[in-house]
Amino acid sequence: MSIFLCRAVATKAVLEQAQAKTKMQSEAEMFEAKCAELSREARRQRIAGLTASFSSAWTRIVERLTRPSREAQAHSDLLERLESMPAYMLKDIGVTRDTAGRFFHYNDYGMLVELAPAGNETPATPSDAWFGSRQPAYAAP
Repeated sequence: MSIFLCRAVATKAVLEQAQAKTKMQSEAEMFEAKCAELSREARRQRIAGLTASFSSAWTRIVERLTRPSREAQAHSDLLERLESMPAYMLKDIGVTRDTAGRFFHYNDYGMLVELAPAGNETPATPSDAWFGSRQPAYAAP
């Protein structure tokens, strides 16, 4: 039994010495691990660059397709909010209502401007129909 114990102790000591890493082996393993981490990071950045251009293009397409419906929803929300306000609140915020039910406000120049124009026309952009007609700039009397 003692011979068995002696051989077991000797074998264990030899195996522990064989498994102990030298400083060079430790540095080599750390170097390999750092290289693997850097290569993974480079792959992730490359993939992120490819998907970023695709996602930005997709975002612009979706934004352009959904813009009219979002603007129409915002317009209807504004009209609903204005119609639900009592007259004194409209007066407090500087909004007036004409007999046709349209809402107006006075701009900085004192001009009466429609607050929520109908359709896609906004106060800053006049309709295309006026520019499309061929009317002279000045008509002689």
